[in-house]
Amino acid sequence: MAEGGRDIVAHEALLARRLVRLFRIERSGQLSRRPRDLVARLLQRRGELIDALIRTDAARRGLKIPITVELQRAAEALWRETTQSWRSTDARLQQLRADLLMARGEGIPSGIRGHAGGRVIGRV
Repeated sequence: MAEGGRDIVAHEALLARRLVRLFRIERSGQLSRRPRDLVARLLQRRGELIDALIRTDAARRGLKIPITVELQRAAEALWRETTQSWRSTDARLQQLRADLLMARGEGIPSGIRGHAGGRVIGRV
């Protein structure tokens, strides 16, 4: 593999590792304690890194440069982190949905209350 080929593969692995860090920061809840403008910039940066990774991957494939062990590990780490982020996001959405249903008085009735909103339907 030529020097340029190694550079493109190393760059692709670097992009993947940077994305892993950004996804991990978001999933861990660290962004919730940061100013909105910083969060917006980090999310914008993540989008830019994703675009760069897609372009770099296409260029590497176009040059028919094989995947190295380093790139394979970075890609697997990115896959694991995005999967965990997706699960975390899905769980958060389900909790928000349940909270919204409870706030609107919908959901599973509980005890002597008429519905999940808590309106009492009887007294002892």
